[in-house]
Amino acid sequence: MEFDQLTETAQEHAITIIRGKLANEWFESEDGQMVADTMVYAFATAIGAPHADEYGEGDFPGIAHVKLSGWSIRDGGSVFLTGTLTPENAPALPWTDRLDSVVLESVGNGTSIVVREDRQSPTGAPFAEFDTMESAVQDAVNTGVSAGIAEFEYRTGEENARNYAENNATISFDEDGDIIDD
Repeated sequence: MEFDQLTETAQEHAITIIRGKLANEWFESEDGQMVADTMVYAFATAIGAPHADEYGEGDFPGIAHVKLSGWSIRDGGSVFLTGTLTPENAPALPWTDRLDSVVLESVGNGTSIVVREDRQSPTGAPFAEFDTMESAVQDAVNTGVSAGIAEFEYRTGEENARNYAENNATISFDEDGDIIDD
């Protein structure tokens, strides 16, 4: 049977099955790349990366000196970034004359953030400057994670599953809404 021939109850069941498949065995590399691109773009926008506003998620060339090495949506989501943020590649962050850079490192549960002091500064940076910067970077990381989770939920959500069922003539269902394997 085709999707539009199913009862409402069977359609709901079919959508539940399709959502599970979209999140697992039907989740393709392009889907994963779009989630990754969304995370990087949201992070880039949050830190004010140069030229981020000139691109969209799919064609943004990335952040100079920063690389995404992985991501996860489990347990609230994680993004694994490596590289260095500076006033040049992250101008929206709360830089002071005494802060030099922020080092991002992929660790077991996400991204480690280490704020570096400018060694040329005649006076050391107060702890408050380190805390403010670390919080701002963590907020930007969280923005990227949230955007990635939203993209994943869209790609595996009810609306997308219904669209997939309605527009994919290669899928057949039994009267209960279970997919019949060909």
